[in-house]
Amino acid sequence: MRNFLLSVLILCSGSALAERGQVVRSFKTPGQRPTGLAFDGKLLWVADHQNDRLVAVDKATGSPVRSITAPSWHVVALGWDGAHLWSVDGAERKAYRMAPDTGTWDRSLELEAKAPRGMCFANGRMWVSDASMGGRLHEVDPEDGTTIRTIPAPSRGVTGCAILHGVIWVAERLADRVYAVDPASGEVFFHIPSPGPHPFGMAAIGDDLAVADYQTDEVVVMHTGHKDPARPYRRFGPREVSLEFLYRLRNLGPNPLKQVEIFVAIPKDQTWQEILEGPTFDPAPADRVTEEGGQEVARFVFKDVPPANFAGVTMRLRARLWNLAFEVLPHDVGSLKDIPADVRRVYLGDGSKLDISHPLIRSIVEKLSRSDTLSLLRAAYREVADRMEYEMTGGWNAAPTVLARGTGSCSEYSFALMALLRAAGIPARYAGSFVVRGDDASWDEDYHRWVEAYLPGIGWFPLDANKGDSPDMVVRASGFGQLDNRVLVTTESPGGTPAMGWTYNVNAHYVCSGKCTVVEDGVAEWSP
Repeated sequence: MRNFLLSVLILCSGSALAERGQVVRSFKTPGQRPTGLAFDGKLLWVADHQNDRLVAVDKATGSPVRSITAPSWHVVALGWDGAHLWSVDGAERKAYRMAPDTGTWDRSLELEAKAPRGMCFANGRMWVSDASMGGRLHEVDPEDGTTIRTIPAPSRGVTGCAILHGVIWVAERLADRVYAVDPASGEVFFHIPSPGPHPFGMAAIGDDLAVADYQTDEVVVMHTGHKDPARPYRRFGPREVSLEFLYRLRNLGPNPLKQVEIFVAIPKDQTWQEILEGPTFDPAPADRVTEEGGQEVARFVFKDVPPANFAGVTMRLRARLWNLAFEVLPHDVGSLKDIPADVRRVYLGDGSKLDISHPLIRSIVEKLSRSDTLSLLRAAYREVADRMEYEMTGGWNAAPTVLARGTGSCSEYSFALMALLRAAGIPARYAGSFVVRGDDASWDEDYHRWVEAYLPGIGWFPLDANKGDSPDMVVRASGFGQLDNRVLVTTESPGGTPAMGWTYNVNAHYVCSGKCTVVEDGVAEWSP
């Protein structure tokens, strides 16, 4: 989505099933260098930064209807409070309340924002985006300009803002993004690409979001309403890779291994991955088993493995991987009572790595926000991220131990989050993967796992509290409903299954006659 979208009028309805971020229409602004936007219920107001004019245009065509003189020389934002047009001067750090029919103003407020860039209104409060101090969003009393509270903005490059569907939409010019931000905490629900190279002013028009671009002198109207339940995500950035996974179970002796069973999780086509060739196995598996939850596993059997020898398996495949970003707001998600019975049965149970009846788990869950299902999910995710720091401790401890200790591996982050979610009534499973480590030609011997939660109306939703463990709201959001095109998922499991147990990718069972020292060695080799 770049400039070619800005010059073409795309004919779509903006209905509830349109894609978030899909362009509804676009038009050239009547002046140059547009900054602020405001919608008064009938007309869209555009701040002409170069000519110090505020121009009212037809919301559908962009045709000018009338214009008034700006009350100051450096207009950076416009807002509409339901009765008055507001104009913000960036140099003076002042907000002016104006009559839209005459252009006269009757109130001037000193703002506490050091670098005001955007303005919007909700529930009698004014919000002002501030590009200073790393980026802030100020909730402001419109009577005197006093900042009531501030929340973090996604970036110091924040510009315009608008309030729609109970969230603050924030334009950001450095990464060319539009963020959906929780006004209670400043946490990012998700972001969509900006429709232009320098997004600035923003205004809500019904279910749609108008974005003025300072570089292209365009206004683009994007759909942001209800998400299509069949596609509540954005998929982009395809990457083709070849994988050769080699696993060896080595017997260092001194006695033989009487029997070895090796279980390899079989990857399948997913929303974010397409298996182009394979997988093939060497040797051929003895059989294939399907675990509870539907995970298919290849089973290999080896007899009488002598000392200084190994039982080994190679899996080869070629795949196409995508980046995946869910774009979900609270009103997209159903309630817990909408969860299907078969999902409840498989993914709400307890397990040795969870211990969901433990007093620590119960005490944490009792304090989680429950205003809606998505808020409950975010609260559990935030709880794990806030309590823990990443540390490889050498084992996979159960959730209560991990949460009390405050450190853990990706697996332990996953156990902790699964326990909180299941105790709160949200079905959860883990996903395990091989990871492309930087270059397309690379190897992975550490692997990675995270959690998938079932959201009614959406489906399985990825959560990586390890990845999102950061005070930075954008980094934190990167683990909430997002996957990179460098992970190939092999395993999705409720945990504690007969073949895979609580492992992922591969598992082994063996019987020794006498004394045996057994060493596992597995590596995923990637080729572009």
